[in-house]
Amino acid sequence: MTFTPHTVKLPSGEVKYYVGGEGRPVLYWHTGGGVRFSPGLVALAKKFKIYSVVMPGFDGTAPLSGIKDCKDLGKLGGEFMDVVIKDPHCDVVGHSIGGLVAAWTAVLNPGKVGQLVLVGPAGFRSPDLPAAPPPADPKERQRQAYAHPEKMMPDPRSPEVAKKEVDATMGYMTGRAYDTEIIGRLGELECLTMVLVGTQEKAVPPQAVWLLRNAIKRCHSIYLYDAAHMCDIDQPERFAAVVGDFLTRADSFIVNPGNPSAAVGAVA
Repeated sequence: MTFTPHTVKLPSGEVKYYVGGEGRPVLYWHTGGGVRFSPGLVALAKKFKIYSVVMPGFDGTAPLSGIKDCKDLGKLGGEFMDVVIKDPHCDVVGHSIGGLVAAWTAVLNPGKVGQLVLVGPAGFRSPDLPAAPPPADPKERQRQAYAHPEKMMPDPRSPEVAKKEVDATMGYMTGRAYDTEIIGRLGELECLTMVLVGTQEKAVPPQAVWLLRNAIKRCHSIYLYDAAHMCDIDQPERFAAVVGDFLTRADSFIVNPGNPSAAVGAVA
């Protein structure tokens, strides 16, 4: 599966993005580790047309003056859907910081998002839950992100580029482990939502899953066995299967998936 690069001029500025696959469109927001076409995302692109938007400041792109935080990126997502995807109900998937951006995309663009998938989403920790400091050693931080470190993808970035992207991530997060405003607006979401985390997740506290589950009106929480934060690399087939099933079957995706007729008219 090949993801081809493109650029587009949006009202907020020029944005780089990649496209891969065929089928229903999916807007995808990447992690703070930068643009990676993981085995899980590649597998998902066998059934869906993935539009992977590059957050300004990543993948060699320049920052945009009007895009300062994840809320601004959510606005950018709406512009991208209007100009490029042009689908009245586009599904949105975001991983880690991309999950926070995906949530903002859905909140700021009501009626445009079909279904929402938040994978190991950052930014939903409550203020009274202290964030555990990450290991000082970058290699140890990477190892903790995987249940299977041996599956880590090679990082083509230079140390200088990697540091710039870490700084960009912290800038978009405004230096905090939680986003008070988005937490207060989760009740506005009308789209069907899935929160997907690995059973060995270390970056996202269990409290965040319950916060999202309780605040979003139509929300499922799913745990991917034998996977950590980078669950699309730890368990790519399982990742693609559960996300693809959710996007295809909507409310019926947990109802007897072995029986195709169960997808018709079944409501959770």
